[in-house]
Amino acid sequence: LRTTGTELAPVTGLSDPLRTARTLRRLAVAEARAHRGRTVAAIVTVALGAGVLTTTLVFADTMRTAVDEGLSVAYEGSDVIVNADQGSGVDEAGSSAGRGGNGIDRAGVAKIAELPGVARTATLVRATAAAQVGNVTRGINLESLASGRSFVWQRWAAGRAPQAGDEVALTRSSLHELKIGLGDRVALGNPSVGRSVFTVVGIVDVRGSLSREGSAYGIVTAPVAEALAGIEDPNVVLIRTLPGVKPSAVVRSINAKAPVGWPESTRDLIEADRQVQGAQIDALSALVTGLAAVSLIVAAVTLATTTGAATNSRRRTIALVRCIGADRGNLVLLVVLEVLLPSLAGAVQ
Repeated sequence: LRTTGTELAPVTGLSDPLRTARTLRRLAVAEARAHRGRTVAAIVTVALGAGVLTTTLVFADTMRTAVDEGLSVAYEGSDVIVNADQGSGVDEAGSSAGRGGNGIDRAGVAKIAELPGVARTATLVRATAAAQVGNVTRGINLESLASGRSFVWQRWAAGRAPQAGDEVALTRSSLHELKIGLGDRVALGNPSVGRSVFTVVGIVDVRGSLSREGSAYGIVTAPVAEALAGIEDPNVVLIRTLPGVKPSAVVRSINAKAPVGWPESTRDLIEADRQVQGAQIDALSALVTGLAAVSLIVAAVTLATTTGAATNSRRRTIALVRCIGADRGNLVLLVVLEVLLPSLAGAVQ
């Protein structure tokens, strides 16, 4: 302060912007050094909050992607699927076009392949059986590989696909449940056909399929699957439509002109599976939302606490700076520097 008669006037030493910036920078550094614990606490807390938020968002996106891919991976390459084990059909002449639960004969498959909008077809056989090793018995879903290679979605984590009638490939989870490994032997069968012993020649990679990953699952040759299913023909037809053709149109065409089995578009099947998994997806979304809310609240409380502490601890400094000409903007900037810089450092870390 300088004295002018009996009046006191503030020194306008901070009117120079460069001098103001240097002064505020020095004050911010001095305050940070004087309150190192508070600065470190702000950095650590914001870093933890940002880490929790980032981890939550990444986890949510990863899980949603995994669920979406897991629902659709088993239908890769197929636009329409005809399951014969859900019913049979009769053609316009009144003769049996397919035997429903007994499979779809070659004539029925050929008729489907000739329908407008159908680009390619393939067949496979699905069956259920009991797998037994010693005293361990598990129910298992078995399939043959699709007759068209472009429809084969399974991969091999080890070994190879079964080629002989006494070979089988199982998933790692199935091997774990049966307590066996590659090269070991397992008995497969059911009461209607008896049982036979098979050698494990491959480990199936189901690529995260939700319909196959969580259950016992294996691959056998088509004749073995037919024998276990008690049929003589494939019971599943896979269809790929021509570009621009809606799968629903092919479904209607099958029902009208080649009524075999139960045709459904893979989109409808995936949506049905998604509804089944809806409860788990909703629970995951609620968990993700809760974690994100907690991390945001922690970050907000940290910033509010740090701001309040930074303001209350420098009342004397604020008074002195105001006396030498600092305006409100300078004071706000001084507080912001002390609060936001550690927060920014913590968020980046």
